[in-house]
Amino acid sequence: MSLGEISFEEAGRLTIPVLLDRRVTETPDAVAVIGTDGSLRFGDWLREAMDISWALRGHAGVVAGDRVVVWISKGEAHSFVSSFQGALHAGAVAVPLDDRISAHDLQGILEETTARAIVMSPRLVAKLTVNGQRELGVPESFAEMHPESAVMIPVENGRLLFEHVYDIGSEVTLAGGNDAPVARRPDDCAFLGFTSGSTGRP
Repeated sequence: MSLGEISFEEAGRLTIPVLLDRRVTETPDAVAVIGTDGSLRFGDWLREAMDISWALRGHAGVVAGDRVVVWISKGEAHSFVSSFQGALHAGAVAVPLDDRISAHDLQGILEETTARAIVMSPRLVAKLTVNGQRELGVPESFAEMHPESAVMIPVENGRLLFEHVYDIGSEVTLAGGNDAPVARRPDDCAFLGFTSGSTGRP
């Protein structure tokens, strides 16, 4: 049965990773996302999500129900949707954050959600104040080592483990193979939403 033939009620009994997988089966080359950084086809979206899922599970120990923070610049639509979907593919609960959030509020959310990992844009780290970078423990060499593509960093007790940074763009590509998404129920939590924190605590 194609997605076009599935009723709203039937779709509600499927998980988000399963819905994307079915769409890829039907129209892998159709454009799924258009942003300022270009367009992204459904097939490429799924492949990127599987790569990120593989990194989360294999290098951060993410298991079903863990929280994964997604902190990506608004101008990087590809990275955002792939990271969000990758977290779901790994069975995790995605925690997307506004790209204007402060280092202090980010630190608080990492602790509050007991996040296991973060997928983030180095561009956002570069925009933080010196004090903000210091609060997060960002090493001085970070910007030089990871100038562009999104990175995955394990988190332990609210602390970002920068010694285990994983460059999504160059290290993980196609490493995840064709693994299936971690099984989750349709009524499991998929994501936790926070306000931007622009007028108060998120």
